[in-house]
Amino acid sequence: MILQLHSETLEMESIHSISTLLSDSIEKETNYEVLHEQSGPRSGDKGDPVSIGTIVLAAISTGTVISLLDVIKAYLSREPEITITINTRAEKISLNSKNISTKEIQSTIEKLNGLSK
Repeated sequence: MILQLHSETLEMESIHSISTLLSDSIEKETNYEVLHEQSGPRSGDKGDPVSIGTIVLAAISTGTVISLLDVIKAYLSREPEITITINTRAEKISLNSKNISTKEIQSTIEKLNGLSK
C-alpha cells in the first residue's frame, strides 16, 4: 500500500516533514511497517518531487486498517492543507480534512478490508 501526501499550498519541505512524522506515527501506532522512506529535499537540491511525500507500507498483521485510518485522520485534522491518497493495486482513495467524516472513514475501512481478503 502506498500513501501519497500532496497539497496545493504547502512547499515540498513541509510535505516532507509531515510525511516523516506520519511515517513515524504509523510505525509506532499501527501494525504497518514503513518499507521505504525517501530522504527529504535539502537547500539547493533539486530532488525528485514525485518521491517526496510518498510512504510505502506493508501490513505486519491483519486488522491494521482501522489503526492506520485513525493515524491518518489525526494528521488530517492537524494539517487541513494536506490530502492523503491511499493507493493499492485495486483502489485509489483520497482523504482530506473535508471528507474524513465517520461515514467516509467507515467506507474506506470496508474498501481496504475487502482488498485483504
